[in-house]
Amino acid sequence: MTSQSKLSQRTRYIPIRFSVRQLIVVISLCAIWIGYEVRQHRTIAQSIAILNRQRSTYDCKPFKYWSVQSLLPEIKSTYGQPLLGRITDVRNHGKLETVSDSEQFYFAVKQLPNLEILVIDGGAVNDALATRILKLPLDSLALSEMPIGGSPLVQPSPTLAWLSFHRTRLDDNSLRSLGQMPNLKYLDLTRTRISDASIDYLATLQSLTTLIVCRTKISEGGFYELRRRMPATKLSYEKLRH
Repeated sequence: MTSQSKLSQRTRYIPIRFSVRQLIVVISLCAIWIGYEVRQHRTIAQSIAILNRQRSTYDCKPFKYWSVQSLLPEIKSTYGQPLLGRITDVRNHGKLETVSDSEQFYFAVKQLPNLEILVIDGGAVNDALATRILKLPLDSLALSEMPIGGSPLVQPSPTLAWLSFHRTRLDDNSLRSLGQMPNLKYLDLTRTRISDASIDYLATLQSLTTLIVCRTKISEGGFYELRRRMPATKLSYEKLRH
């Protein structure tokens, strides 16, 4: 074989070897990208699974906090709006330090189309924001450890079956401003500022199966009156300790 034919044969193989290298690089980049997407999907799926597993709002144990403000943009940008429907349960424990944080949190959870349970335990939530939260179409709502109830609120969503105002400033006037709640089964008023003046109103909530009035201003006599007027309701009472 002449030197010219050897050079010609070598030249024919160069593009092939170069193309293989290119293909390997492309495959490697695709593998890296796919791996990243899988990890992202797995992280979000695990976070959503955590939220969906924490369904017992009757449990007073602290729940894992998830920043829904951070979760939503990531889900929207990567997987789109439909995935938001998988979030049914959001719980925030002491992470809303300013009114701005609370407003952002409200607008975030408002975008969740299938949200059923919302727990906000502590935070800078005022009466105006609490009024808007009460209107969300939820099944269960807990507004605890916050300075709300000093002024009239609003009738909650008729979908509510479980409601807690544990350790808030809810008083007789703000309690009555909630109006009739025809589907409410559970109401926790522990360590609120209600008194015997609320007995007539509470007695109208005949759908209740559980009512908790521990450490309020309701007297022992008031509790017995409640028990007489609400025989089908399980009542929990503990005297206020000064």
